[in-house]
Amino acid sequence: MNNEAIVTKRSVLVVDDDPAIQEMLCEIIQQEGCNAVSVGSGEEAIKQVESQHFDLIFLDLVLPGISGVDTLSAIKEKDDEVVVITITAYGYSIWAKQAMALGSMFLIHKPFQANDIVEILDTVNFGR
Repeated sequence: MNNEAIVTKRSVLVVDDDPAIQEMLCEIIQQEGCNAVSVGSGEEAIKQVESQHFDLIFLDLVLPGISGVDTLSAIKEKDDEVVVITITAYGYSIWAKQAMALGSMFLIHKPFQANDIVEILDTVNFGR
């Protein structure tokens, strides 16, 4: 009998319309031992959540098409347990307040550093 535990990598979705942010976040997430998928809109994020489970989502609040707040609401309707971290360049706005009320665990302000993301991954037990 094989006593080795099967280790499943955690899945993280990155939702941001800036390709540079997507790339940076995905690189950090993968370095921390998680799988990462990135999309550039709320509509794409909702499709991803409908097609697979994510353990954690980094979600920009200002997106083309539907807003980050509306995206968060739709995601939470489908999976209330998913951990969502919202990202904003606009400070603690009405959108940020709405996101926190909908269940976002943390709010990250742009620009952020790689170590900010690593700290969050460690805080939610997703780091190495």
